Amino acid sequence: MPFFNMKVAHEDAAVEQKPEMIRRVTDIMVEILGKGPNPMMAHFEKIDPENVGMGEWTMADIRTEKMIEDDR
Repeated sequence: MPFFNMKVAHEDAAVEQKPEMIRRVTDIMVEILGKGPNPMMAHFEKIDPENVGMGEWTMADIRTEKMIEDDR
């Protein structure tokens, strides 16, 4: 049974967006694996932006900086 895990910062994926994300990833998995969509399993994992980073910055830091830039 194919299983995919989507990790998102907890503000990034609204509840209403998740079915569309599941459908699109399932379509890709069906195309690549050649299996029907019913055995596909999806799991969303919410990640605190303080626990994810790029370079020397956490995602929370990057978002704060972007908000400051957007206000300029």
